[in-house]
Amino acid sequence: MKWGDKMIKHYEELGIDPKTKTLLFSDSLDFEKAHNIYKYFDGRAKVAFGIGTYVANDTDVPALNIVMKTTECNGQDVAKISDSEGKGMCKNPAYVEYLQRCIDWRMKHE
Repeated sequence: MKWGDKMIKHYEELGIDPKTKTLLFSDSLDFEKAHNIYKYFDGRAKVAFGIGTYVANDTDVPALNIVMKTTECNGQDVAKISDSEGKGMCKNPAYVEYLQRCIDWRMKHE
């Protein structure tokens, strides 16, 4: 929820109403965690969830760790940057470096 709080603060500092934005949560979610996140951000921002593993696997067989991620949209690079090692993804390393510089700059100036 720390990330969501940072995003809300970021939007507010830019003069953007965070209630008009959607925060997407997807890391190791189950229905209980998603419900708690929903309650926490209710009235502050819209939220959406990616709970693929737990929705698609309702058997007694352990779930495979397979995830599909968008890498391009309308001809533009898309990147997933994660706090968890190995969970980030982008086909363009230069774009990831640019985003990381932006994040680092922002963190220094908070």
